[in-house]
Amino acid sequence: LGIEEQNSNRLPLENVQPILKAVMRGGLVNLDWKKGGYDGIVIEKDSGAGFVVFDKDMRPNFIDPTPIPPASQSTAWRYRAMYLYNDGRVGNWSDIVSITVGD
Repeated sequence: LGIEEQNSNRLPLENVQPILKAVMRGGLVNLDWKKGGYDGIVIEKDSGAGFVVFDKDMRPNFIDPTPIPPASQSTAWRYRAMYLYNDGRVGNWSDIVSITVGD
């Protein structure tokens, strides 16, 4: 019947955790991540007032369109992400990545 084979190929949904890397490219913050067998990620961002839902990304990699503040106002932006699968969040939040912008 193939039932055992289908179950053995199922994605791990409970403890999966995306790995993010924040880098500056072209004057914007880029979040590098790997899709694996998931549909995408939901991204939360902390610009200094706590984490809020920021965006979803269905294809790696994500470019934050927020303008970079001037050097006199440099600050740290923090990001975290969780995988999406079948229209729902699965697994755990990624480790938080931080990047200083505006300097």
